[in-house]
Amino acid sequence: REFRSGERVRRINWRASARRGQLLVSDRLPERSSEVVLFLDSLTGAASDRGSTLDEAVRAVASLVGEYLRRRDRVGLLNFGGELEWVLPSTGQRQHYRIVDAVLSSETARLFRWRDPRLIPTRVLPPKSLIVALTPLLDWRVNRALLNLRARGFDLALIEVDPLPFAEGARTLYGDQAWRVWLLERELVRHRFLRAGVPLSRWTAGSPLAAAVEELTSKR
Repeated sequence: REFRSGERVRRINWRASARRGQLLVSDRLPERSSEVVLFLDSLTGAASDRGSTLDEAVRAVASLVGEYLRRRDRVGLLNFGGELEWVLPSTGQRQHYRIVDAVLSSETARLFRWRDPRLIPTRVLPPKSLIVALTPLLDWRVNRALLNLRARGFDLALIEVDPLPFAEGARTLYGDQAWRVWLLERELVRHRFLRAGVPLSRWTAGSPLAAAVEELTSKR
């Protein structure tokens, strides 16, 4: 980033400054939190005869928990559906099985049983944890809960499980004009997260999950 008045000269990156023609400094990011909470949106989803966004999100959670545990992180789960369910962060093979068992029983919610989606218990989320949310961004209650977590100071990253491959029937049913309006509304939702400082990557079924994770890493 650009050099600011009053900063120490030794922080200047002289090589980058010479290349850009202006004084630049290198910022050192803090180490990534060793506690990770995977946020699974099971409140709503898009579905077709080929599958659903929830199916894809469950597969992604199963992959991510294994990867984070291999890095010796403490991993937990927050399942945001009709009821709030969670697995507190821990390590080891038993934790892997515990989280996978929890997500395999996930279903799209038919009823919303709790009053305020902002009231996620503090004990569920360690203060310095990284929250990785997997959501199709289809429900305002999920979006509000995630933005509230960011406002409370949590380190939040978002993987958008793309619902478009499962929603082509809606385009035929409601027409191109309604489809374009819906796409614009989705862009507005993404903009709200980006404005709040939440890195976001889009992941489409059939594409490598690693690519979406790598994109998040580069944005963070």
